Amino acid sequence: MNTGIGTRVKMAIETLGTVTQSEVARRVGMSRDAFNRSVNGQRTFAPVELGRISRTLGVSLHWLVTGDPQPALAPGDSIPDPVTATVAYPAAAYRQVRLVPPWTLNTSTSMRSAPAEAAASARSLAVAAAGERFIEDLPAALAAAFGLDIFILQGGPEFDARAVHLDHSAYVAVRGTGMWFAANYALARELGHLLHGEFPPIDARTSATRGWADDFADHFLVPDDLLGPAIGEADTAALGALLWDTGVSAEVLRRRIAAVAPGSRAEAALGWHTTLALVANHIEGFSGQSRANVYRGIRVPQKLLEAQLEAVGRGEADGHVLAWMLDVPLEELAPRPGIRGGRA
Repeated sequence: MNTGIGTRVKMAIETLGTVTQSEVARRVGMSRDAFNRSVNGQRTFAPVELGRISRTLGVSLHWLVTGDPQPALAPGDSIPDPVTATVAYPAAAYRQVRLVPPWTLNTSTSMRSAPAEAAASARSLAVAAAGERFIEDLPAALAAAFGLDIFILQGGPEFDARAVHLDHSAYVAVRGTGMWFAANYALARELGHLLHGEFPPIDARTSATRGWADDFADHFLVPDDLLGPAIGEADTAALGALLWDTGVSAEVLRRRIAAVAPGSRAEAALGWHTTLALVANHIEGFSGQSRANVYRGIRVPQKLLEAQLEAVGRGEADGHVLAWMLDVPLEELAPRPGIRGGRA
């Protein structure tokens, strides 16, 4: 019988024996009412809340989600920081239904060449899988081109994107945002980490540290063939159009232009104007809504969602993970008295 996340939280509190439910709620930043409703199965715990609970009670996040003592990530990561707890939540979702992410590191995807060369190869795969306009939905394009599971996660701590390595497979979690150009870059950077076989700690990404994966992202999104000899003289209208076509920020494009035309008028213009101002002012009928919608709302791989649906239907999962995936209240998944399949 599946005891459920709420029951396991109560069990951990009782086992610890030194704190009350009210004290745990206070420590993890939840109201007493929200905490009580969550442990009683009337509300879904957010991934970041479960991460804080695991730290507060000294128990594994993976055990809280699945009831399986196996840790969600590598040994030593069972009591994670808030960012790790958030991006590790899908790992527990896979293991709850005995699935693994489809992406694996092998000779066809491992790229040890220079970042620009690897980016050109990766871009060719993206174009082949999703067409020249693959930037319109970069998560879908990378899923199709590389068999990469990509999650869009809402709320929680501040992060942009993280690749999560599980044994011989991996997935990528991207934080939901309306800044599609920032999310595109973060996702391309994490693809670079995976293709290069790099797995830096989840909580150790800094804007001050640039490496192979960052250079890969620059060239993947803004290839050299878009930076012709006259790029330094491009006016703001041309720059706005290029930003839209490449799906990057003004800062990324400025960095690429500075490498081929340092001190140019175009480089200066990109430093003076914001991304959205350049795009909106110089593309007729501009609307960034479709781009922004790509990274708004929870997005999960279809195969994992279907497996969770089946597990809940068989009574093998309590619906907590599924409610998170569907972004619905937990009570919407509970059987109701008088309805076929419900409790009388």
